[in-house]
Amino acid sequence: MGSVKNIFMSAYFAACLAVLIWGPLIAMHGYRQWWLDALYALIAVVVVAGSINHNRIGRRNRKS
Repeated sequence: MGSVKNIFMSAYFAACLAVLIWGPLIAMHGYRQWWLDALYALIAVVVVAGSINHNRIGRRNRKS
């Protein structure tokens, strides 16, 4: 049951991220503004921080 939940949550987050990225680009017909660049930079920082945190927790919870 856990893997089905993970699949649905991953699909949900992927859809939200797609709307967050492509929504402004479609609305502005491809033109980029400074706030959109700042949003993309913030998303990149959050993804990197989440990956680092996920790997650190995985190492801490690994049994020897």
